[in-house]
Amino acid sequence: MTVKLVNLTTHAPGAQPGIVYVVSRVTASAMRGRDDLVFPLDEVRDRSDVIAGCRTLGRFAAPSPEPVLCREPAKEDR
Repeated sequence: MTVKLVNLTTHAPGAQPGIVYVVSRVTASAMRGRDDLVFPLDEVRDRSDVIAGCRTLGRFAAPSPEPVLCREPAKEDR
């Protein structure tokens, strides 16, 4: 799988087999229904409360307003 970081606010590329775009939750929500758009979910914060990463990626499944996990968190992440 190839992962690309792009700005979808100006140009939204078409879906391509094997390509997943990591976007903001707002962008994923606005483009709901595209299964090639994922966003950081279950963010991890450092001691200064700054987001340092995430435990999984989410995807909005049409027409649900709630995010869907792309994978279940590992047992050590729970």
